Amino acid sequence: ECNPPSVKNVIEWTRPEWASSLPFSGGESSRVLQKVCCEGSATKDNPRQVDLKIAGLELSGVNNNDDDGSGKNAGIGGSLFNGPAGFFESNPVKLQGPLTTPFGKFE
Repeated sequence: ECNPPSVKNVIEWTRPEWASSLPFSGGESSRVLQKVCCEGSATKDNPRQVDLKIAGLELSGVNNNDDDGSGKNAGIGGSLFNGPAGFFESNPVKLQGPLTTPFGKFE
């Protein structure tokens, strides 16, 4: 999803078992994808060490409509009934701009 020298770290969040009885927790297969876009750079002095900077954040959801079958999935208010995955499926977030912040490094 990125062009070099960018890297996206993807974390997939699923509903924990203990939250299945909570209202607005989403369905069994619903999940939220958190993507952190990083820019990598290296120097001629140390080309094997890559310094990463955060360049953006994306949040999206996959709900699969397997929660309560209520049909409440229209607009922002309805997407809240489908839990976080339903909300971000209807309202994905993408934050990216000219500012970056240090994230870490790897070799």
